[in-house]
Amino acid sequence: MESRTIHLPWPPSVNHYWLAHGKIRFIGKEGLAFRQCVKALVNTTVPLDGALTMVIEVTMPDNRRRDLDNLLKAPLDALQHAGMYNDDCQIEDLHIFKVGVAKPGGLKITITKRE
Repeated sequence: MESRTIHLPWPPSVNHYWLAHGKIRFIGKEGLAFRQCVKALVNTTVPLDGALTMVIEVTMPDNRRRDLDNLLKAPLDALQHAGMYNDDCQIEDLHIFKVGVAKPGGLKITITKRE
């Protein structure tokens, strides 16, 4: 099975990734900067195809209360934009868990092509 692992910095919150002006939604400055950072870290030009399993190990930047599900939007969209996979709808099995606390926080993401 093909597998790829990438370490990402702490993502912006959904409220800082997506912004709105009236009914128009767009990616804000923090979101665009995060996308550019992820694109620089992705070292592939061939996206994974087919069904994928994703495991996200979260190192929290501090002890504040945070919902893990709120961390997903920015990294999943940025990885798609960077060409890691064609569409995040390919992710059929998703695991996310905390592994500790250390500044500045970050994500270790392993993506495996399902057979």
